Amino acid sequence: MLQLGPASSMVNVFWCYYTLFLIITYIIKHHLNFPRFAQLLDVFVSYGKRKSSRSLLDLPKSFSNHFYKWSLTWNVYFLYVMKIDGGYDDTNPLHKLMMKVTYNPARNTTSGNINILILGSLLLILHISRRLYEYHHVSVSSSKGKISWSQYLWGIAYYSLLPMTLFTETSKFPSDSGSWKLNWTQTCGVIIFVIGCWVEHSTLVIFAHMRRNGRVKKDSYGIPYGGLFNYVSCPHYLGEIIIYVGILLVVDTYCTSWRLVVAYNVIAHLHLAQNCHHFYKINFSSYPPQRKAIIPWIL
Repeated sequence: MLQLGPASSMVNVFWCYYTLFLIITYIIKHHLNFPRFAQLLDVFVSYGKRKSSRSLLDLPKSFSNHFYKWSLTWNVYFLYVMKIDGGYDDTNPLHKLMMKVTYNPARNTTSGNINILILGSLLLILHISRRLYEYHHVSVSSSKGKISWSQYLWGIAYYSLLPMTLFTETSKFPSDSGSWKLNWTQTCGVIIFVIGCWVEHSTLVIFAHMRRNGRVKKDSYGIPYGGLFNYVSCPHYLGEIIIYVGILLVVDTYCTSWRLVVAYNVIAHLHLAQNCHHFYKINFSSYPPQRKAIIPWIL
């Protein structure tokens, strides 16, 4: 069993193993020449225009909005349990399961500024609410986009694990849950979170405008221009990483486990961005050669 130190939990171990899996698939797909194996891994890590294979079991990409609806419900419930009810109820079967999955010996039940975790949870809820709004009122999705059944199940699991990870180092809230005053690091975290939201939102607006103004048909793809698209192919993925880094700076003192969520998101979005960048390069001969995949001037 992988040892993660005193703050180990089933959730933490899972994040480590899955991130390791993504690192291996990234190396195989982008640096080694194993096309058949890469195609098999594609089932787990690629969706939409980046999918190189199709299956009768594929689901419409529009099903991804289920992630945000479920996540919003689950996060609000989790926040209610922690803040209003004061923590897990030992007599509740669902709470018992969550305690087992998130248990670690370093769990703090009596002290600390728990309001910082509440703030982290509110930022996460704000992010998910914005994504749900964008799905219904901003984005114009292609009806040809598909996700595999495994990606759909992982999406539900991923958004289920986020609040559990955020509160993995506390199970009971003390009556005095601390101050709402932020230090400089936490204040910077909130600012970085807002910047990440703006980057992702502005990118999705550009995508939608391409299809709404008729330059690109609804079920087709084109070369996006403007904003951070002048530098990278996937500024929305960069924005997503920035969002999770911002939350990390807010909660890190009280939830070191969130570092694993950030590590996962960095590797996952590097993977997705490289796939997307490759799609643009092979499908558009006039694609700007100076653009990188996700990090301006670097990668």
